Formats: sequence, structure tokens, C-alpha cells
Amino acid sequence: MALSVVMLVCCGLFLRTVNNLRTVDVGFDPARILLVAADGTRAGLSAAASQELYARLSDRFARLPGVRHASYAVIPPLSNSGWNGLVQVPGRPPLTGGDRLAMFNAVGRDFFSTFGLPALRGRVLDERDLASNRMTAVVNQAFAKRFFGNDDPVGQSIVVRSGAEPKTFEIVGLVRDTLYHNVRAKAEPIVFVGYQHGFSSEVTFFLRSQGDAAALGQAVRASVSELAPNLALTDFRTQEAQIEQLSATEAIFARLAVVFSALAVLLTCGGVYGLVAYRAARRTTEFGVRLALGAPPRSVLWLVWREGLLLGVLGVAGGWAASFALVKLVQSNLYGVAARDPWSFTFAGLLVVAIGVLAAALPARRAMRVDPAACLRAE
Repeated sequence: MALSVVMLVCCGLFLRTVNNLRTVDVGFDPARILLVAADGTRAGLSAAASQELYARLSDRFARLPGVRHASYAVIPPLSNSGWNGLVQVPGRPPLTGGDRLAMFNAVGRDFFSTFGLPALRGRVLDERDLASNRMTAVVNQAFAKRFFGNDDPVGQSIVVRSGAEPKTFEIVGLVRDTLYHNVRAKAEPIVFVGYQHGFSSEVTFFLRSQGDAAALGQAVRASVSELAPNLALTDFRTQEAQIEQLSATEAIFARLAVVFSALAVLLTCGGVYGLVAYRAARRTTEFGVRLALGAPPRSVLWLVWREGLLLGVLGVAGGWAASFALVKLVQSNLYGVAARDPWSFTFAGLLVVAIGVLAAALPARRAMRVDPAACLRAE
């Protein structure tokens, strides 16, 4: 019974963790977004040819039936991948340590509309920025707070050291915070630049649909086969599936905890029932004498029932003690729930006590219905 408590506590902790991870506010609506990964290098395309092709494909995807917006970027959101660099604001004291770092993403046309990120101040990147070499950027609220404090970042310049030579960008817009790496991390400072300033042969397209995003796969393949038959599409997945993948380890732990908890509960039920039934059978004569001397049947019922209750209480006490010591081992895998979560401990305790009481119910009812005369004659 104590082992059942431990398994049920772990089950509750991991189920709450998975639920918390999948309900995190990521800063945008992940529903109905299809992610399509492509790699121009495998098709033998140069950098210039890849940039031109990706822009044409994005426009083609945006015109597909059922597609509201389409765009592309080097770093897909919440993919556990990233690109960072050092940032300096001219005229301001330089930050130190990790505070100098910001995350970057190179995005294509209509990226902000695809993810529902309107400009809070200024404007987002548009054709003026993406069709030329204008050194413009859009930043998020976390970036503005770290590097500009309470000042308006729009119209300010930043110097970025992410490659061989530093580059200076003018901030033209501010958007709200979104999560970058994964759902466990807090919102980080992000700088969005035009795709031409962070070119990579590997790119991810984003298609926001009006209905089921996964159903767009066939139309996407048909469009790519017409414009670039040799372009390798390396992955198809929805944004929601991408987010669920981030909690895959925790989901596996939760499933295992559910399975082992169910087995522990079944073994507990069988064990308590067998033990209480055996002890009640050996006391049959005692129950007959009690009833013959005028004891109410409910008192006999309680004599048997309390054994199941006592077993449950002792099992819970031992299980809680073991759980308090063992949950530290899984603490690093939890999210949004304390290792010694009172709700999980209470749920496990009440369930095990209920198992003890219910498993003892049938032997208790049998004891209550003992025929005193038959018991005395047998004796």
C-alpha cells in the first residue's frame, strides 16, 4: 500500500507537469499552423537562388486554398534551437556577462502576421526591409526592457556581434514577448531581422490555415514540385505537435506512472481483500457469539471494516514518508508543480485509504450476516 502511494504521487506530479507544459502561454496562437522544413543545399542552390526561391514559395503558399498567411524563418519557434549574439547600444553603458546576449531570428515576409504579432510601437518588417539590404530590426518587450529600460526602442540603433564583423541595425518596431527555445524558459530578448541578414540554406515555412493545418501537406508538396522539384522538404509537423514534442519525456514518465500506479492499485486491492477476508473467516465463531449475545450487526461490520481502514492509514503514512524522500529525484523533470505538491499527496492518500475501505467491504458484509445459531452448532 505504501508503494501504491509512492506511485500515485509520482503519477499526479507528472500528469500535472504535462498539463502545465502544454498550457503554457507561448505568446502566440499555435493552433492551425503547419511547419514545413526545407534545405536548399540538397538541391544544389546558391545562397541568392535559395533566397529568391524561398520568397516565391512563401507567396505561392499564401495563395493556397485555406491558407490565411504564410512565411518562413531560419529558427522555428519552440524547436530547442537558437541563434544568439552580443548586443551593444551606442551611447549607453555596455552590459556585462550574459545580459549582453540576445536571441536572433531571420524572418521572411508576413512572418508577424502569420504568428499574430502586431507592432506595439513602430512597425513590423515589410517589403521595404526584405527586398533590400536595409539594416532594420524588430525587437520584443524583453529586449526593450533589458537594453533600453523605460525608453522607447523604436528609432534607436543597436550594434550586433554575431558573425565575423559587427553590424548596426535600426529598430523600427516593437512586438510582444514570445517564447523562443522551449516552454520551460522565460521570455528572452529577441531581435528579428530580414532573412537576407541571417541567411541559412535550412529554412522553415509557416502556413496558418483556416482549418486543419495538417491537411495542407499535399498541396504544399504539389506547389514545391512545380517550382522546385529538387528542393528537399525534410519535415512536416504542426506547431501544436512541435510544442507537445517539447514535453515528450515528461509525457512518457506520466504514462509509465499511470501504468505502474494502476498495477499497484490492483495488487493493493487484491492483497487487502485477501488479508481481511482471511482474518474475518478465522473470527467467524467470535462474530457468531457477539451476535448471539445481542451485538448489533453494524458493530461486527465495523470490526472488519476498520482493519481495511487501518491498513490504508498505515500504508499512507509509510507511502508519504517514502514519497517525501524520493520526489527529489524527479524534481528536475517537474514544471509548474512543487515536488511535494499537497494536491498530489492528498489525492494519493485518499485513494489508498478508499482502496483499503472498499476492499474490506465484502468481507465485512459477510461477517455481519453470520448466523449465530449455525456458528454455535459448528463449535
